[in-house]
Amino acid sequence: MGGVWERAIGSARKVLDSMLLRERTKDFSHEVLVTLMAEVCAILNSRPITTLDSDPTNPMVLSPNILLTRKQGDVVRLSDGLSMKDMYSAQWKHVQILSDVFWKKWRESYLNILQKRQKWPESVRCIKSGDLVLLRDKNLHRNLCYNMKR
Repeated sequence: MGGVWERAIGSARKVLDSMLLRERTKDFSHEVLVTLMAEVCAILNSRPITTLDSDPTNPMVLSPNILLTRKQGDVVRLSDGLSMKDMYSAQWKHVQILSDVFWKKWRESYLNILQKRQKWPESVRCIKSGDLVLLRDKNLHRNLCYNMKR
């Protein structure tokens, strides 16, 4: 099971390395870098860590955020306690743009890790109506976008 964690960490590190190398001409302040890392942690900790439960009475998808905060549901966003002046500052916008870039790149690489690969393909039943699936809602915030549906 450690190989899965290592691959997930490797994909996140690869995305961060590519982002920070590309942005190297801009000097990050300590606050910008700390805020970016907090956003990255929130993104990584909101991913599902278990396989889907086929029990329709248990629609919760277990994530590290649930284990860390012992709360189910919405994760408090970092922007909730900020004034409008702070929210529109150049540094905050820059961190949010970098967080979105990280989210898009990491999501693509992480979803590839989750795909099962075998040397010899075997026949697998197709998804049918009534099956429990994990959906990504593009309209929700990046930390809250996983929904379980039938």
